[in-house]
Amino acid sequence: MEFFPISDEVIKPVSITQLKSLTDFEDPAIKYFAGKVKYTLNFTASDIVSANDSIVLDLGNLSATAEVILNGKLLGYPWQSNTCISVTGMLKADNKLEITVANVCRNRFIGDLIQYGSVKSLWTTSPIETILNKDMPLKPSGLMGPLKLILHIKQ
Repeated sequence: MEFFPISDEVIKPVSITQLKSLTDFEDPAIKYFAGKVKYTLNFTASDIVSANDSIVLDLGNLSATAEVILNGKLLGYPWQSNTCISVTGMLKADNKLEITVANVCRNRFIGDLIQYGSVKSLWTTSPIETILNKDMPLKPSGLMGPLKLILHIKQ
């Protein structure tokens, strides 16, 4: 995962083996993250590549608007969980899937209230302390999956 925070914070890329909410990470910079996070997955699909088959990519659970790119081609900007996008005819033996999710500021504001007692990471004119507090639950964020390729075999 690559992080593009809306603040001046620098967060090093992280390798993961399983999708989960950013709020499930121990690192506060990730747990309370606000900005865009890019997930990159290289995968092989030689077993399911066929001109006769219909294939969709199911994005599973995602928290906000995402940009989906497969093998350098923009597939769209889904904003609902379990969105399925046709990838028929786009898969190769070796593929690169990039999904960039735009996360909202809510968790970062709550994180600031937990960590610092006031808002420090982001600038706003809104009276955040009248809207949010450190005891509020975090909103699951990022790409939580599962990602699935669904094959519909034509007969």
